[in-house]
Amino acid sequence: MATDEEFVRAACEDDISSIKRIETICGLSSWTEDDYRCFLDPTYGILLVSIVGDDTGAFISVRLITKPKSPTYVLTDKTSHGNIASSNLHPSLSAKENESTTELEICNIGVLPKYRRQQHARNLVDSVIAETKRPARMFLEVRESNFEAISFYKKMDFEVTGKRKNYYKSPSESALVMQLALK
Repeated sequence: MATDEEFVRAACEDDISSIKRIETICGLSSWTEDDYRCFLDPTYGILLVSIVGDDTGAFISVRLITKPKSPTYVLTDKTSHGNIASSNLHPSLSAKENESTTELEICNIGVLPKYRRQQHARNLVDSVIAETKRPARMFLEVRESNFEAISFYKKMDFEVTGKRKNYYKSPSESALVMQLALK
């Protein structure tokens, strides 16, 4: 099946309603618009969208965790990676050389059903990794019953490293903690 070309870019305020629509359609845990706005602040996190034709087809929100001190970021200008225009993703993701390594926590990722199994989620994850200098690892929690997501993350070399009992509400369910070592 032929699909429109995908373009991954940093989200902006105007994308929040589309992100909320994807969240609802995908049955993700409900966040407020203000929750997503936090990820527009580059000192807090990353919010990317996948644009397919004229449609916002997917998104990812990632929290930056830099230890032991707060990150200071500098503007980067890189060349494109295929259809992923890296210079347009997130203008301030490269930590200065004297900073500690960065950990990345995938907080939410959603792909509209009609765009699943077309590499949109993989492109979002790869875009975050490509734009972040020296990340030590990427981790996330996923519902135990979300076999499709678990399979996706395992194909990307994430490993199950733990379990959080009753992590999710409505309905109550445990989460698997998955991690990808990036060094």
